[in-house]
Amino acid sequence: MRIALGVSGGIAAYKAAELVRLLQDKGLDVQVVMTRSAREFITPLTFAALSRHKVITEMFGDAQGSSNVESAIEHIAVAQSIDAFVVAPATANVLAKLTSTSRAKTQSCALRNPANLKDGRLPSGSGARV
Repeated sequence: MRIALGVSGGIAAYKAAELVRLLQDKGLDVQVVMTRSAREFITPLTFAALSRHKVITEMFGDAQGSSNVESAIEHIAVAQSIDAFVVAPATANVLAKLTSTSRAKTQSCALRNPANLKDGRLPSGSGARV
């Protein structure tokens, strides 16, 4: 089962690293998507080392402005390949953005596929509990 972990900017952002480990201990594959604010609290390198996946931090390309076709659509590929999307910490700001019609943020775009919206529980039969 593949989980996208959306890390938002809040003082508890550093605890998301522990959540990556807990999810992996349950046999889940974790892909991390970080907001710009989250990077003020913890670095993408931490999550890349833990998850063994590239951390998505920008919607199109990297912060230096270089982009290619792959980087321009990687947030779409994540949305199409995940079974669930977990946001931690779920700040009021990010929850408002995820439920609004604004599609300007990477996490919002990853969630625009309604099949990816979950009610906080993992699908039955996955054998995983967090």
